[in-house]
Amino acid sequence: MIEVLSAPDNIAAFRVAGTVTASDYDQIIPAIEEKLSDHEDIGILADLTGFEDMTGDALRRDLEYGLSKLGEFHRFKRAAVITDKQ
Repeated sequence: MIEVLSAPDNIAAFRVAGTVTASDYDQIIPAIEEKLSDHEDIGILADLTGFEDMTGDALRRDLEYGLSKLGEFHRFKRAAVITDKQ
């Protein structure tokens, strides 16, 4: 599960818990795209302390979206990952 968190307008913040599925990306991709449409540069915050697993389809969606943003990578100025895992 991925939950969109409240954050400053130029930050896309998420809490990841349990097993992430491809349908979770139906929520976070539009949230990121909305921030990008409103701001030239954004930051990303991901709280992964509750993360357990990811399905194969979720990994595929993540990679596809990441690869689609390679030309815009400069717009993601900062990223923070919170985790209790190695």
